[in-house]
Amino acid sequence: MVINTVHQSIVDRLSVVIDDPRHVEQCAWWILEHVTQKSKAELIADVIMLNADQKEQLESILDNVCVKKMPLQYALGSVSFGSLSLAVRPPVLIPRPETEQWTYVVRDFLLLYKDKKLVIADVCAGSGCIGLLLAKELPSAHVYLLDISTEAVVLSKENAQKNNITNVTILQSDLFDALEKDIRFDVIVTNPPYVSVDEFTQLDDVITKWESRQAFVADDQGLAIIKKIIDANNQLLKKDSCVDKDTPRLFIEIGHTQGNAVMSYLSDAGYAKVNVWQDIQQKDRVVWACVDNEVIQEKKD
Repeated sequence: MVINTVHQSIVDRLSVVIDDPRHVEQCAWWILEHVTQKSKAELIADVIMLNADQKEQLESILDNVCVKKMPLQYALGSVSFGSLSLAVRPPVLIPRPETEQWTYVVRDFLLLYKDKKLVIADVCAGSGCIGLLLAKELPSAHVYLLDISTEAVVLSKENAQKNNITNVTILQSDLFDALEKDIRFDVIVTNPPYVSVDEFTQLDDVITKWESRQAFVADDQGLAIIKKIIDANNQLLKKDSCVDKDTPRLFIEIGHTQGNAVMSYLSDAGYAKVNVWQDIQQKDRVVWACVDNEVIQEKKD
């Protein structure tokens, strides 16, 4: 079958499990690009026939997505994240577009220090998407990627190698526990578990069946791990960093209802210029904070 016919047949299959017609169209092209290793423009411009191996691969992908209800990213085995091509597989969390957005916001803040030997921590690193992108975009920096999950650590290492990124250290760690005691960071970024137990039960089955519950759920209405990270930072952020006191040094992805609570907790912990960044859907997505006069005050009672 020629590509336009194959594309329509994929659209017909995907329409059963995906409601948005525009998303169905896009997913069909992603699948064809993956199977043929050609761009959409090349597929449209040329008369291309699928060979037997490609047809078999296509059928396997569609079976996983349409019958087993596997997320498309897992079915394809990879996802683009900015300038990176990342391997993804269950149960490690699939990188989201909104996370990609704010990672570039962090990059933009830190470009002023691109020639400095920044030391950055990516806590709850998952696939490595945030830390690896920062390591690639800021080659003079060194980025520590930390995650409690064995599967996540293995995948992060694979993705570092896949993208030829060497300025990283990847550790299995319950938050900061595996670090040497004298390590201090200029900047800490994190996409921690922040979904409450009740919220997790309301998520789509395509998420709860395939992606790690551990990567989503936290106690205290989703705030428990966020608070642990903030509390630990009193000892882990450099007091003599080259990063200016007016530049954010802590970035935390949050649930869209958690902005005020996290900002208040950071303010009580002694951080300055605490702010919330909204994603393209105008939802609170990241809280960031500066260190006032390079001194983090003791958390108030």
